[in-house]
This record gives sequence, structure tokens and C-alpha cells, in this order.
Amino acid sequence: MLLKVLLVDDNWYALNHFSNLVQWEELGFQLVGAAQDGIEGMELYREHQPDLVITDVQMPGIDGRELARRIKEETPETEIIFLSSYDEFDYARAAVDLNVYEYILKSELTREVLTAKLKKIRDRLSEKKKWEKQQVRDSLMAYFRMSMGELEAEEPKDRRLLKGTGSLLVIEQDHVPEQIAIQSG
Repeated sequence: MLLKVLLVDDNWYALNHFSNLVQWEELGFQLVGAAQDGIEGMELYREHQPDLVITDVQMPGIDGRELARRIKEETPETEIIFLSSYDEFDYARAAVDLNVYEYILKSELTREVLTAKLKKIRDRLSEKKKWEKQQVRDSLMAYFRMSMGELEAEEPKDRRLLKGTGSLLVIEQDHVPEQIAIQSG
């Protein structure tokens, strides 16, 4: 499964350059959108729910810092990379405050640098998704061992597991395995 990435930059030439800088799919990413300002970026974010947002810090209207703040409010697990033409402490501090994955100067962003960053993010997100999948699997196994009263009283321990893609397991009554039938009553 490809990880979704969104690019946001008010400079069309920079946006075009970054869109074509790497072979996204070969690195495990799908470029789902490119926005020229923070307002459009937020709309595309809500539409596509990307795993990674790469945004310019300084833009008119909603800048990268505000965009990152809004995204992190909605889904704190979304990874964000700030790009900037400016080596200013306030921007770097904002990146730290917003739990942004990386702050990169545009002048230093080469194909090799972006490739290395994307590989690290891909590996990190893959491990996280693997862990979440295991948590769901463990929870299902635990639920099948519970009585109906215990199951009804059970609250999810980590609400973040309920966001995003979901799965539904339907078992027809006539085909309930014996062990599950015994455990569930």
C-alpha cells in the first residue's frame, strides 16, 4: 500500500519542481495533490487524508505553520515536512512546537536528500501501521474470549485506532466456529 503525500507551496515553479524531484511510487508514496496555498492545501488534506504533508512555511493567507497546526489538531499522526527559503529561528522553533518531522531549506533539498527523508518516513510509518494492525488483531482476539457483558463494558484503550480505515468482521450465526460460540455464549 502506498503512503499518500500532499505538496503545498505558493510558488508554482517550486511546486512543479518538488512534484517531479523523485519517483514517488518507487519510494512507496502516491502524490495525491499539490496546492498553491494553505486554504487549498487544507481542502486537499481533508479530501485525501495524506500520511505526509510537505509544505512551504511562508505563504500568503494560511501559511505552513497554521496549516500544520490545523492538520495536527485533526490528525496528530500525520507527518509534516516544512520547506523554507529562509533560515530563521522562529520557523525552526515553530516546527519543533508543532511536532513537525523535518525542517528543510529549499536550497538544500536535492533528490538525494528528499529520497533519504522519504525512506525514513516510509519506514517509520510502516512500522507504526504494523503496530496498529497488531493492536487491532490482539484486541479482536481478546474480544472473542470475553463474555457479552465484558464486551459491552469494554471501551477502546486507544481512540486513535478507531480513526481512518476500518474493518468489519461479520460472522453468520450458522457458521460461528465452536470456540467462538462457547466463549460468546
